[in-house]
Amino acid sequence: MRAGVFRIILVFCCLMSLGMAAGFAGDLATDGKEERPSFFFRYSEQPFERLQPAWSITETCRQLDDKRLQRTIAYRDPNGPLSVRCDIIDYPSLSAREWVIWFENCGVDDTAIIDQIQSLSTILPGSPQDPFLLHYALSFYRQPVKRQEK
Repeated sequence: MRAGVFRIILVFCCLMSLGMAAGFAGDLATDGKEERPSFFFRYSEQPFERLQPAWSITETCRQLDDKRLQRTIAYRDPNGPLSVRCDIIDYPSLSAREWVIWFENCGVDDTAIIDQIQSLSTILPGSPQDPFLLHYALSFYRQPVKRQEK
C-alpha cells in the first residue's frame, strides 16, 4: 500500500434473521468469543487472526438514537503503519448489524501486502427445518443486478 492516507470501503453487510431468537444476527456475525465482526484478511502473508492479539485495539460506542447503536473498533499494527477500523451500526430491535471496514496507512512507508480480504468470515448455521435469511448490499454496483435463473 502506498504511503499516505489510503482508505478502502470494503463492504456494507447487513445480517438479519427470520424465525430465530433476537440477537441471532449479532451472534452470527461475530467470532463467538467477543461482540466483534468476524472478518478476514492477510497482512504480510499472515492471517489477521494470528496477528491481531499483538495489535492495539480501541473501541468506542455511542447511541445514535433509540433504534441504533454505533460502535467503532480500531486495530493498530505495533510494528508498521497499518490501521484497520471497523465502523458498526447495531439495530437491536431488528436483530441486524452492518459494518464497513477501513484500511489506512498511517505512516510514510508502504505497508506490507494486504490480500484475501473477506468482510464476513463465519459459518452460517441452519437447515431446511431452521432456515435463516441473509441480506446483503452490492453497494459498488451503479445499476440493478439482474437475477440469473439456473
